[in-house]
Amino acid sequence: MSASRIFDSATSGLHRSEDEEFLAKEAAEKLFHLRAGTNLLDFGCGTAELTVYYARAFARVVAADASANMLEHARRRATAFGCSNIEFYLADDESVWTILGGQKFEMITSAGVLQYLSEQRIELLTARAREHLVSGGRVVHFDIPDPRIYLLVRAGLFGDAPWRLRQLASSIFALAKFLGLKGLDLLRGAPRDVIGYQHHPQRLCALASRCGFRAEIVWSMYYEYRYHLIMHPT
Repeated sequence: MSASRIFDSATSGLHRSEDEEFLAKEAAEKLFHLRAGTNLLDFGCGTAELTVYYARAFARVVAADASANMLEHARRRATAFGCSNIEFYLADDESVWTILGGQKFEMITSAGVLQYLSEQRIELLTARAREHLVSGGRVVHFDIPDPRIYLLVRAGLFGDAPWRLRQLASSIFALAKFLGLKGLDLLRGAPRDVIGYQHHPQRLCALASRCGFRAEIVWSMYYEYRYHLIMHPT
């Protein structure tokens, strides 16, 4: 199922909280990695819950999403926030580059998007994104679910779980991470109850390298089972 169909009737980007104070803090974490600058491409902007905060740090923001419904809400939110420097486009990971033409950006970002793309489509997206970066720019994909940790979340070992269960979860996570680093990606494709693909961080780092990027993994401050992929052109 495509992301556009999943979000055809959605009115939010499925953040942990829709409280504006929480969204502002989440955006601040992401802006720490994006830095302020001249222009930003926010791919998969959804209803612009984070985009309106990015617009305060960049002179120009181009926001694209494959869901017309989400973009309608995004435009209303941008107007409510007084963000006149955001340009919205209806586009998916393939058509967005045609729409952009030869435009280049200091930063290209997405949040909660890569799980809806196969590894092959992510590689194509990464290669095209590199062509649209200015010198010194970077690509940052936020909030990618790690299937190994999500299994522990679904088992109730985070959040309100007792302290000993949290300690057990940390131990299992350490073991899962060790297995992943050894190339034994035993849990690839899990969990089955989450819409979309699940991508092992080391596989995405290897993919980035094939496309001419040096990649680093940073863990999310607000979602214990998600990580950020920061890519610098080599």
